[in-house]
Amino acid sequence: MNLAGGGEGDPAVLTLTSEGTFSMDGVGGYYAGMNVGFGTFSFADDNLVLESDNCIIGINNDFVTCTGTYRVYYAMVGDEPGSLRFIAIDDPHQDRKKSLDKKTLMAY
Repeated sequence: MNLAGGGEGDPAVLTLTSEGTFSMDGVGGYYAGMNVGFGTFSFADDNLVLESDNCIIGINNDFVTCTGTYRVYYAMVGDEPGSLRFIAIDDPHQDRKKSLDKKTLMAY
């Protein structure tokens, strides 16, 4: 993926684990090697829910707890996941929303 908002388009990897956690980690540019987001995820009413205690919100860039909700569509390549498409339903973390909304990410 490419980080939007404050990410200046730097490449990053979104990881969803089997333990129900997620992380967004920069892999190039200014954010290379930095964690730029983390928290837990779950599913509610067929939507992906991302919960994090490190959301940056408002003009003061305050760190707060926030919840982002996305509809996620997937495409298979044979028997393996091929890609995920994210459509934001609601996410107060504007940089995360800009990075994920209407984006298709390749699954690895």
